[in-house]
Amino acid sequence: MKIKNLVIAPHVDDEVLGCGGILDETFFVYFCGIDEGKLRKDKDPTRTEERLKELKEVAGFLGFQWEANQESKVNHYTEQEFINVFEDLINRLKPEKVFLPHPGYNQDHRTVYHAAMVALRPHDINFFVKKVLVYEAVHDVIWNPKEMTLNYFVPIDIERKTKSYQLHRTQVRGMRSPDMLKQVAQVRGAAINAPYAEAFQILRWCEETATKKESSQITTQLNARIATNKRFGSVDLDEWLLQKLKTNENENVLDVGCGTGNHLLHLAKRAGNGKFFGIDASEDSIGEARKKIDRENLKANFLVRGMDEMDDSFKDSSFDTVISVYALYYAGNPEKVLEVLKRKIKEEGKIAVMAPYKGNNDEWYAFLRQFMKIPEKVEAVSEEFMDKVVLPFAEKNFSDVEKHEFVNRITIPSFEDLKDYWVSNVYHKEEYDRDFEAYARKHMERNGAFVLNKKALLVIMRGKK
Repeated sequence: MKIKNLVIAPHVDDEVLGCGGILDETFFVYFCGIDEGKLRKDKDPTRTEERLKELKEVAGFLGFQWEANQESKVNHYTEQEFINVFEDLINRLKPEKVFLPHPGYNQDHRTVYHAAMVALRPHDINFFVKKVLVYEAVHDVIWNPKEMTLNYFVPIDIERKTKSYQLHRTQVRGMRSPDMLKQVAQVRGAAINAPYAEAFQILRWCEETATKKESSQITTQLNARIATNKRFGSVDLDEWLLQKLKTNENENVLDVGCGTGNHLLHLAKRAGNGKFFGIDASEDSIGEARKKIDRENLKANFLVRGMDEMDDSFKDSSFDTVISVYALYYAGNPEKVLEVLKRKIKEEGKIAVMAPYKGNNDEWYAFLRQFMKIPEKVEAVSEEFMDKVVLPFAEKNFSDVEKHEFVNRITIPSFEDLKDYWVSNVYHKEEYDRDFEAYARKHMERNGAFVLNKKALLVIMRGKK
């Protein structure tokens, strides 16, 4: 799992006090110090080994990765000793978000905060973190000479947070007891109509342009879904397509919504003397497609362009074969795109469109409905798109229409693989992750695997009317 978030904790237990409700496997926590025993000779000091043992239990329970500095003296931190440490850490992890302690009355918290602010400054060499937030310390709620401006709230499972805090057995005290954590979380939750929440202050929040962000996400999700289908499927889609398309040598082929170029790659291998073109709205996907073609020493031309904007990109009557596999339903106006594609093929050319069909993912959707509502548009693609859009167009505009049903039985063997598949879908939302995990673990324990059927319809159109 890729590390997306970095929490900088002055002391062991600060990570749970401020972020325990959101910590999971996407987090990395850096602890600036462990043992204060040598500074408190009048007390019964907690040994470093005991603190580390507790920390390992907490990290195991919540799932985060961590690193601890055992050299710095608690209550004697200096900014200079941490600035380079934080810069190196940020450059190594390249996190999307960094969470800092609030600089309240605790001297170590102030020192760590100020050192981190230096490390996070805009810089022409260091990695730039786009999102920086400050987390609360419970003791600052009681006595806070410098109040926080709370402007970012996250609903949490309070039992998970209090249980993780109780694993820090040597740190549990009255002023930051599990009951105190619960009361603070209840107040924060009331601000957003949730039972419990954690609150943060945003120091910096830079959004990527929507196009770049969506493009990158679509590419990542697409690659993950392809990997799942290939690893655990009963049928190889690329080979199945080649058999149905029967593409000849020297053909000009266009792949509309080509994604990362898998289908075009297989066509280029089979009919290497032809000319191959791919078009897709995702710049990241086109970049991967180019790399795949280059690695195989093949030739293809790619264009970053949306399907609805492709009319002027190619001359009419240019292509022998145009394909659109699991893509056309993303167009704003698929009927208009089909009209354009009809003009782009030669008189004897063909158009092949493939999309989900009736019964697709039924087992998967039934599972998801236990904790979420499936977006209507997602289900409509399987139930309506081919019958209401593609087939009527094909029968009206072509004299020869072939229909081929495709069924790929996917057997996902483990919870981790099932989780990867869940995250790869366009309707995945983090707010459902905990429910997904609970239901998925139960399913895997009961059945040993998750089986779903990917069903699709391939329509091949020839003979322009």
